[in-house]
Amino acid sequence: MPNKTDVIRINYVADAVQGTIEGKILPKIKRGKDQDIKPYLSAVLSSINLGLTAVLADIPVLRPATEAEVSAKVYIFKDEKDNELYKVRKAIHDTVARVFDETLKNLFPDIRYIHESIQHQQYTVTEMTPEEAADHKRFIEDLAKEVREDE
Repeated sequence: MPNKTDVIRINYVADAVQGTIEGKILPKIKRGKDQDIKPYLSAVLSSINLGLTAVLADIPVLRPATEAEVSAKVYIFKDEKDNELYKVRKAIHDTVARVFDETLKNLFPDIRYIHESIQHQQYTVTEMTPEEAADHKRFIEDLAKEVREDE
């Protein structure tokens, strides 16, 4: 049996009527201290997986695509029931995706900015002539020097 200090407890209490949720993690994370967050992060991510799986487990899944559909890269709904099931599953999928995307955007704005900047630079350079690309590279090098020298 693990020591009491080795156990991480995560409790969520959701009020569906009021639309509120409270969460508690024990032991508390000591903010501002050198504390290993890996066990906490792992526990939270695992609890999300367990919770979503438990809530969504009974929702039917569409039939697998036939070999002919896969070959043609299409999916044919057999009837209106299939189409309605797709709409339900798609709405849930999109809601989960939106929540996770918003969470990542709020938690990692720096990573999001850098990733978008890299994509922008890659796209921009591919649209330039070799001369424009060389000028752009010099501009970025000058900007990098300016940023690194700025105190």
